[in-house]
Amino acid sequence: MVLQAELHGYETIPWKRWLTQNRLVAAFEPTDLDLMPDVRFIAQYLGVDYDLKSALWSGIKRWFGKRWRSISSPRQLMCSEAVCRMLQNGEILCVANLNPELVNPQELLTRIAQSPDFVAVEPPHLKSGA
Repeated sequence: MVLQAELHGYETIPWKRWLTQNRLVAAFEPTDLDLMPDVRFIAQYLGVDYDLKSALWSGIKRWFGKRWRSISSPRQLMCSEAVCRMLQNGEILCVANLNPELVNPQELLTRIAQSPDFVAVEPPHLKSGA
C-alpha cells in the first residue's frame, strides 16, 4: 500500500496501482529502524484534504525563486509534508530541523539519501528482467 496526497485527499492505494499512475524516483529502506509506529501516526491524516492552495502557491513561488509556503492548514496536507511529519514522529535525525510545511520533495530526498538511517534499494519487481 502507498499513502499519497491526491487532489481529493490523503489516501491509501495498492502499490501496483500506484506504479501504473506514477514514476518511482527513489526507494529507501530503514537500516535499523521500526517505522510502523510512525506509519500509524501519519495514518491519522487519511481522508484529510490535499492542500491544493499551498501546492499552487508553492509552484508559483518556486517559479519566482522562493521556496516557502505561506498558506497552510492543519486539516490539509502535501506529500512531502506527510513524509517529513512521519519521520519526525520517529525522531529521525535527518529531518529533525526541517519545517514540514516548508520542505520540498528534493530537499527531503537529499536528506534521506544522505542519512545513515536509510539505504537505497531497488524494489524486487522493478529490477531488470523481473
